Amino acid sequence: MLWKWARLLSRSPIPAGYRAAPPPAGIRRCRQRASRAYSAAPAGFARGQAGDYLRAGFKNLHEPPGEAAGFRRAGCPHPHRHRGYVHQQGEGFFVQAEPRHSSYLAEDADINEAELAYTQWETDLTLQAQNAPQSHPGYDEYRFDIDPTGHDPYMLMSFLTAKYDDFTFAAVEPVLRDIFNQQYTLTFTRIVEVRYRTEYYTCDNGHEHSYQVPYNYYILQTTLTARPFAEVIDPLLNTQDEQDRFDIYEITKGNRQYVGSPFPFNWLPYVSCGFGWRVHPITGDADFHRAIDIALPAGTEILAGGEGVVLLAESHSLYGLTVKIDYGGGVTARYSHCSALLVSAGQTVQAGDVIALVGSTGESTGPHLDLEVLKDGELLNPLYFVVIPS
Repeated sequence: MLWKWARLLSRSPIPAGYRAAPPPAGIRRCRQRASRAYSAAPAGFARGQAGDYLRAGFKNLHEPPGEAAGFRRAGCPHPHRHRGYVHQQGEGFFVQAEPRHSSYLAEDADINEAELAYTQWETDLTLQAQNAPQSHPGYDEYRFDIDPTGHDPYMLMSFLTAKYDDFTFAAVEPVLRDIFNQQYTLTFTRIVEVRYRTEYYTCDNGHEHSYQVPYNYYILQTTLTARPFAEVIDPLLNTQDEQDRFDIYEITKGNRQYVGSPFPFNWLPYVSCGFGWRVHPITGDADFHRAIDIALPAGTEILAGGEGVVLLAESHSLYGLTVKIDYGGGVTARYSHCSALLVSAGQTVQAGDVIALVGSTGESTGPHLDLEVLKDGELLNPLYFVVIPS
């Protein structure tokens, strides 16, 4: 496994202004195709004089302060795409995974559009199945056998990046449509059953008699079948390189996080509602969910995702007690439905500061954090752009 990752890490030249890193203690040296890369030993987290190095398995990537500016000085306008090189800082250096094989390469807008399109298609399909009585009137009975729709958003983005690198939504939309059509099958089947009803008549001597009369009973069987998303995309990863990259993207979660974690633990298992289109749990209509919901006990501490300025801390009719923080660089995050606010507008916060407590204020069905992220005014899927602790 170490050799595989070393091979993947060694394919791009080192940019101007950077140098190859000598291996610190605990880092295994590997050689592949006359180039050199370093992969962490399986256990623990190797450390050097200037900071943290890559942890085994790419589960954590440490970005030192000033790294982005350092890459920009090297002439790259997209620092998030050029990790895996060594940034000289003070007496030490930092080692990170090479971008082609650890970070999503597409623009934020294309990442968002791809995921949103898939959730919209799933929502539309679910409603099409559920609304069979309205679209197919006149039946005596409606039967439903409907699999739940849904997909792993990380798997979708890992596939698109491993397969198409710096993709655009316009280019991959036909591919996604084909995957969607392979994953889901919706059928409406007309069933005719011969049934009998009892009718009565009175004979000439005044006695009442009954008899059975056959008639057709019309049933519409609505069946929505869903295949696992992984089962559909697996045959499409044609080469070992694509499969290896897919595996690493699944571990790094795209390495494109702009906002730190709101909790000190892995909150992914507690996501109760994702970002994008869904069937509204109350109205039953198609609804665009601007955030993700993380269901946790009331009173759980919510942490600031970095250094920033509190834009507002107030009560909202829909979102309840809400905190909105400007993290700079065009990135803002909103934390809603809180039970208590522990900061005020204009206050400066640091990463890890407790800003609020989980609650169920506003329009809410239970205690949870509603987390919304924007960059340059555009909504982003927090699953891709917020840190999830390992």
